[in-house]
Amino acid sequence: MNQTWFSLRRSSRIKAVVHLVLGTAILLWPQSIFDFFSYILFFYMVAMGGVQLYRSSREQKIIEGVDFQRTGGIFLLVAAFFILIFARGIVSILPILFGLIILLFACTQAVQSWNARIRGFASTGQLIYSILMIIAGLSLLFNPFNSLMLLFRFFGFLLVTMSITEFNHFRQNR
Repeated sequence: MNQTWFSLRRSSRIKAVVHLVLGTAILLWPQSIFDFFSYILFFYMVAMGGVQLYRSSREQKIIEGVDFQRTGGIFLLVAAFFILIFARGIVSILPILFGLIILLFACTQAVQSWNARIRGFASTGQLIYSILMIIAGLSLLFNPFNSLMLLFRFFGFLLVTMSITEFNHFRQNR
């Protein structure tokens, strides 16, 4: 039991340090980190496609018929180059989807708060919140490339706060 507790405490420290380093890097250099992870994904897919093509060429002499490894290897290579070329465009779809969801939620919230205001309930705060959410949804919807890096920085901020929380939990459980 003591050994398990010690390993959990040590892994929480390691996780906190990784979150802190990665979150700080994302906050400071979001575009560079995004490009770095795009290249890592590209090289991984190229390596996996190359391995499948190599295995296919070695086993071709043994097996006759349809070669699924060769097809899979070619597909992985094509997908890797597709991701390398269009990574920013592919990921920029996310802010558009988030913008649509936030805009729909904010419009519904604005209508509800406006109806509550007509009925005599104090809902000025909700109406202001709804208007701010509509603005945020529109900015995500119509400016996906710049808002993508803003979302990525927000993710970095979340990682930093998670690391601070992990450090606090570690200190309290010590």
